[in-house]
Amino acid sequence: YAIGAYTSTILAIELGLPCGICFLAGGIVAAIFAALLILATSRVRGSYFFLISFGFLGVMNTVFMQWRSVTGGASGITNIPPIISGFETVTNNYYIILAFTALAIFIIYLLDRSRFGSELVAIGEAEDLSEVIGINVLGYRVLACAIGALFAGFAGSLFAHYISFIAPTSFPMWTTIYILSWCVIGGVRKVWGPIVGAVLMTFIAEFLRMSGTMQAILYAAALLAAIMAMPDGIIGLVDNLRTRFGKPPPLVRWPRDIADKGIYPP
Repeated sequence: YAIGAYTSTILAIELGLPCGICFLAGGIVAAIFAALLILATSRVRGSYFFLISFGFLGVMNTVFMQWRSVTGGASGITNIPPIISGFETVTNNYYIILAFTALAIFIIYLLDRSRFGSELVAIGEAEDLSEVIGINVLGYRVLACAIGALFAGFAGSLFAHYISFIAPTSFPMWTTIYILSWCVIGGVRKVWGPIVGAVLMTFIAEFLRMSGTMQAILYAAALLAAIMAMPDGIIGLVDNLRTRFGKPPPLVRWPRDIADKGIYPP
């Protein structure tokens, strides 16, 4: 997110490139960094990978703060041009971001329904078994994280060109916690899970008019409650209720060629 924002901003301010090119570059550079991080931590799993990811965030924040000649340091970068000239108003930016969000959801939905998505499900359900039967687990992990970072970089670019100012303080650690909370609370097994989590938590925080500190406490409490009470998130809870009281949810998708070998998820 921050890498995409800084990449797009620096290219627009220092090199004077068109904002459309800067926008694309922000996503691509973020995807490259994500791919390199996955390759460097290919043997790390679970909580250790989570800690390394947060360590990487700290390193990048330090780079943004100390590389003053490029990033502006703590003072940041100002006068960032709008992503589309003449569309500076809040309403216009709302529709630009809404269109990007809808397109991103549609693309991710198509990926989820594709063979690529099915094999990611297989890796998530049984990584060792998937590797044994010939799925390139590392390659799929790198590609999946790169795709996620691509969209995050695009979002960071839109953010920078919208507010026209960025600094290291524009990307606090709590932002990552919030995004993680949306995913865990909504559920990560379905495309709609993180969306449900984001809408619900944002609505509650806005409805209660919470300050930054109180909002952080709300998210922390909701995250802990979700982990303990509904580890599969709201979407997973709905599926469980459907199984118990009504129509069961669709079966887990499993690649056809793997199923033909008589191998199924545990």
